[in-house]
Amino acid sequence: MRRVQLRRELDAAGNVPPAVKTVVKSSHTEYHVCGDLTLSETGFLTGNPPSTDYLIVIENGSLTLSPGASVSAARTAIIFTGNNTRPAR
Repeated sequence: MRRVQLRRELDAAGNVPPAVKTVVKSSHTEYHVCGDLTLSETGFLTGNPPSTDYLIVIENGSLTLSPGASVSAARTAIIFTGNNTRPAR
């Protein structure tokens, strides 16, 4: 499976862009996105089958799954926070 692309895009090496804040804790890793997040491609959100837990925190934004995308969110929770009035698509 290929790495799922976060449009707040990962670069070709799979690195998380500066717009996404990464917080590593002893029990899990958090990715904080301010604004909209679009998922495209296929595969695991973490790139490979995860061996630890992940949180994706979307602050004041929405989540969009691109047509044809097939995303596995194993061991991953997605949290919406803030005062956004637009629904996820």
